[in-house]
Amino acid sequence: MGVKLAPVTSVTVGCTLLFFYHPVSATDVQVNIGAEPGQTVSLPCKALSNAPIIAVQWSRSDLKPDYVLLYRDKQSDPENQHPSFLNRVKLKDKQMKDGDVSLIVENVVISDTGTYECFVIQRRTKRSKRSRLNTEPITTIKLIVGYGAGHTEEEDNIGHIASFISLSVLLVVLIGVGGFRIYKERLKKLFYQPPIEIAVLHV
Repeated sequence: MGVKLAPVTSVTVGCTLLFFYHPVSATDVQVNIGAEPGQTVSLPCKALSNAPIIAVQWSRSDLKPDYVLLYRDKQSDPENQHPSFLNRVKLKDKQMKDGDVSLIVENVVISDTGTYECFVIQRRTKRSKRSRLNTEPITTIKLIVGYGAGHTEEEDNIGHIASFISLSVLLVVLIGVGGFRIYKERLKKLFYQPPIEIAVLHV
């Protein structure tokens, strides 16, 4: 699904992008993240090459044509940003070191639930080829906001393992206690001697 980044305001810059910048190709990366209302979440995304990053756009499939965040010229561009994300979203690292373009969403609400897509435009290393401004998302993230949703799949797996271990330990203890009682009863029967009756003769 091709998505067009927000239009460049300058014709000169637009032409420069056409000739010297290239879109990062899409990947099959998809992440599921759960959060509770009021939390701050990080939506991870990393550029696929070391080329300088020119623009970053975070979009949500149900908000088109508005976007969640557009970052270019070393600053956020709120011109077509969806109102619900104003002053609530930012890049994790504005310097985008090592290609990190993760998005921070503060004070999440239930209406933030949706599928988020990360787009990146980077400078071409070989300027002999032209490229389009259209690009595919390099990361797709499904964010679910709701009470009780703030658990990752890894945490849930750890919880399941911990519960299984606890039940196993409890079962071993119960079997051990029961076995000891049976063993004790058997020993008691084995070494039990009935009392000797002594006849008393009366003269």
